[in-house]
Formats: sequence, structure tokens, C-alpha cells
Amino acid sequence: MLVLVNGGSCSGKSTFSERLKQMLVESGVSCECLSTDLFYKEILQKCNLYDYNFDTTASFDKELLFETVNLIQRGKAFQLKCFDFKTHSRSKIMSIKSCSVLIVEGIFSFIDKKLVNSSVLNIYIDTDLQTRYKRRYKIYSQIMKHDDSFIDHKFYNQAEPFFKSDIYPLRRDSHLVINGDKSFDVPLKCAAAYLRSIL
Repeated sequence: MLVLVNGGSCSGKSTFSERLKQMLVESGVSCECLSTDLFYKEILQKCNLYDYNFDTTASFDKELLFETVNLIQRGKAFQLKCFDFKTHSRSKIMSIKSCSVLIVEGIFSFIDKKLVNSSVLNIYIDTDLQTRYKRRYKIYSQIMKHDDSFIDHKFYNQAEPFFKSDIYPLRRDSHLVINGDKSFDVPLKCAAAYLRSIL
């Protein structure tokens, strides 16, 4: 069965998804997480990363995600070429195996209506803008080593406009809305219990 987890940039989607996976696995349910970040289109030519916009559907391979989810749901095991942010190409290889519960998380998880309609649980994580900015700032400054100008441009000129126009409106497709500024403990228990009850 398919679970989708959506929300703005740095809203807590990955954290929630990994914790939900852990809870299910510990209870004997086979579960895998798949991030939509793996399905960016390759950047074939040199470009200015300051201007290149990852926060738009034009940068994302929706069909490849759908095909991948379909293969997993059919019980297929295969090697997936994933997007690598270091090389900006599909140079990373990920081993994919079948599972009882597949969690797809990321800003593009609600984009494909075929996936939204086939999911047994659509979760939207609603997190305050300042919380999301602080989390993204930490990642971009400490891990990616970008300066403040780059971080602010990427967040306020690219990520947030896309969030307002394309992500937040899809909140209506969710079965469960979670406050991303509070503990995930209760919604995690509810989601895990529900999924176990319908297996």
C-alpha cells in the first residue's frame, strides 16, 4: 500500500517518514521510504545554481516517479538511477525492493493525481515559515556551505513562491494534517496504528 507525505521545504517530511517506517518495521511490517528528491531531472549543461530552480515541477520527472512506484507495488526488485546533488546527474544507484508499505515523501509527492488517488493515507505536514527557514538555513550553511545571499534567494524567491502556488493548495488532498511545529509522537502512533489495521 502507498502512503504520501507532503509539505513545504524543511517542514519535517523526511523525519516523519523515517520514523513512521521505523515504527512499522519494528512491528513486523515491511516498509520503504522513497524521496521525490531522487527524481529530479538531470542538469545536462553547466548552469548557474543560483538561478537554477529545483522548486518547480519543470525540474521534476513525474513519470519516472509513477513508473517506479508502480514497479514497487507490483513486487519488482530493481536498481534505480537517482539524482545526485553533487554531480546534478542520475549517477547514484539505489536498490529497490518490494514492501507492504511504501512511503513517498517530498514536495512533489502530491503532484501526480494518479498517486494521490491510489494512496491509502495522504499526510500533509503544516510547518511555520520561520521554522522551515531556520531548518533550511542550517542545511544550506553548515552542510552545503552556501552563503546567506544564496540561501535567502533560494528560499524566498524560489521555494516559497512554489510552496504558495503549488504545494499549499494540495493540502486539500490530505487525509491527515499534522502540525510540524509540535512533536510527531501522537500523529505517528495514529498513522502506524491505522496502517497496521488495514494491512
